Amino acid sequence: MATELHVREQDGRVECIPVPDEGLTIGRKPPPYGASYCTTNSSVSRLHCRLLRFGDGWLLEDLGSANGTDVNNELVEGSAPVRAGDVIVLGGREHGLTAQLVHIAELPPARDTLAEMTTLDKELPRASDLEIDEQTHFTDWGPLDRVRTSYDLVAAKYASELAGDMLNRPLERAMLQALADLVRQLGRGTVGDVGCGPGHIAKYATDRLGLRIAGYDISAAMIAQARRAFPEGEFHVGSMAELPVGDGGWIGAIAMWALLHAAAEERAAIYRELARVIVPGGYLLNGFYVSGPDQPPGSTYHLEKWFGLKVDLPTYFVAIEDAAAEMDRGGFEVMAALVREPLHAKELPARRCYMLGRRHA
Repeated sequence: MATELHVREQDGRVECIPVPDEGLTIGRKPPPYGASYCTTNSSVSRLHCRLLRFGDGWLLEDLGSANGTDVNNELVEGSAPVRAGDVIVLGGREHGLTAQLVHIAELPPARDTLAEMTTLDKELPRASDLEIDEQTHFTDWGPLDRVRTSYDLVAAKYASELAGDMLNRPLERAMLQALADLVRQLGRGTVGDVGCGPGHIAKYATDRLGLRIAGYDISAAMIAQARRAFPEGEFHVGSMAELPVGDGGWIGAIAMWALLHAAAEERAAIYRELARVIVPGGYLLNGFYVSGPDQPPGSTYHLEKWFGLKVDLPTYFVAIEDAAAEMDRGGFEVMAALVREPLHAKELPARRCYMLGRRHA
């Protein structure tokens, strides 16, 4: 049965948005790295909330919005199940948006479901109370949304079954130690951990290496795992392609396996963004896959099942010389590269590379 999200905007328009099984993100941030449904309502955060398929139903996840998300007058803290007909308010009752999930087969012709909502919706002010400078629009389900939703689904299993093993590998620890030694020469400052996942690297780099780490990940579920495992750490929901960090705000960054699902043009934009936020002379540690069985450099493997869950993750294998050229064009001089084969039978059978670059002066 098809599902739509019916959103009433402040000017009274009702937008009927098909909700794919992969989910839907709502916010003010435009594509290509923004929300699937993009609104200009100033009470809604740039990435406000997300709908996820959860079993036979749906889960509504607040993405750390400034003004909150309510379901049936209850504030959502983290995530909450939603059913067809539940009243969803984004950005507060006075100036926010009101929405409902609707199963299409249950609708008689020409029925306006939002017209039948509670008085909570009828009391909302209209467009005359707000400044709206562009038309609200709906964008196609994009690659970033697929990656985000996939990691939301596997976050708990990733944290419990995989993250700890990553830090038991001596060569990875050696590269993190090298990065720590180099950035300390620049003085005190923050090192970004982009694509930080459940915070395992941030915790290690803080506790064992003495670094000040700020973790960023597009998956709110991963960030929730990170905050649970490392409550004293600093973690944010955010895209490495558009970081809320000032120019030169970091002395370095860690991107261990963070660009695996980014195509070449996306990697180019990410390197440029990392070069923007890293101080000249700062450092970037980048980990990626080079090749695997039947996966030569330059090929792509589409991961559809992970931890027994359905995911949608293109995984890119990058030749060492191509990765070095990409980093150089993005603003980093490659200083060293460590290439290794799998250390044991339980590891993914892929050749890995850890490339250390220094931000061009």
